[in-house]
Amino acid sequence: PLWARHGHRSVVIVDTRTNHRLLEAFASKLFAQAYSFNGVTVHGAEGVDDFVHLFTHRVARGGLIAMGRPDGRLCSLAKTESALLLAGKQAFYVQNADYPQYLDSGNGPEVVSIGHNPFCPPAFAAHVVLPSFRRKLFVDEIVFERVTLSAGRVAPSLI
Repeated sequence: PLWARHGHRSVVIVDTRTNHRLLEAFASKLFAQAYSFNGVTVHGAEGVDDFVHLFTHRVARGGLIAMGRPDGRLCSLAKTESALLLAGKQAFYVQNADYPQYLDSGNGPEVVSIGHNPFCPPAFAAHVVLPSFRRKLFVDEIVFERVTLSAGRVAPSLI
């Protein structure tokens, strides 16, 4: 909504420590010589470590939270993605009580995520799906079943 665009804007980049520091430096240099009415304050935090403690109490109307998400379809990254989704929802639901309370009211931050997993929670404003050029997960499961159902020997054509 239009009223979410008035006032000071801030961007919080939520990703791994290396990524959010690089993106924070890049984005702040992009807006280095902007006028005050269209400038942006850029912050960064690690999603599973310090984002909730540093930025969820500073959430303001018109803010943008850009979250990098790991692919939670892989078992080793499922808990990390769940923690990031929880942190994003927690930041989203800190809203200004003077405005109507519904998902697209503009009285809280806009949470945008980016990652390989196409799932987008309803509280997030958008999700950018990155293209993946690796094999689909179900192919790995088929190969695993064939290997485990064999008599302990693995054919070289399966590997």
